[in-house]
Amino acid sequence: MNSESDPMLASGLKILQSGAEIVVNICPKDILIITLGSIFAGSTLGANCSPPAPVPDVEELKLDDSWGLWCKLSQEHPEFVDLSPFCARIAESTNECFLVMLNGWEFFERFACLVHSLPSTGTLVSFKDNNWRLSLNVPRQQHFDDQPKVPHRYGAMRCPHRGRETSSANL
Repeated sequence: MNSESDPMLASGLKILQSGAEIVVNICPKDILIITLGSIFAGSTLGANCSPPAPVPDVEELKLDDSWGLWCKLSQEHPEFVDLSPFCARIAESTNECFLVMLNGWEFFERFACLVHSLPSTGTLVSFKDNNWRLSLNVPRQQHFDDQPKVPHRYGAMRCPHRGRETSSANL
């Protein structure tokens, strides 16, 4: 980063490759897209028989390395806002994901009819009037290496804290 002339202009990108740090030069005409913070920071995992641990309080939230650049930039340059407002609004930014494995194809056939698309094309369907802002898709490949090779669907709730009193039968 060329912080002396313009903190928004990157001149190089340090990367760790096979244990060695190298610098990739960036020209003024290059376009560099980076992630300033990961949505997976502070995430917890559940299992077939147990839900994920509760979302941690702000004080307990552990930011991963992807937040490091933003932290450094916001400390050195006032043009980059403090990231704490983005981290402190956990209830408003929580995202809960789930994976459901099924034994048959009936769900996928109905899903294909609903979205007018073949199963496993990556079509994402969001239910706009759902309390949880639920989205579903049928991914092309398994999410985990040890996942059984059976039909599965992936879903995400962008507001999992809303409507907890609603039973799953009402989805």
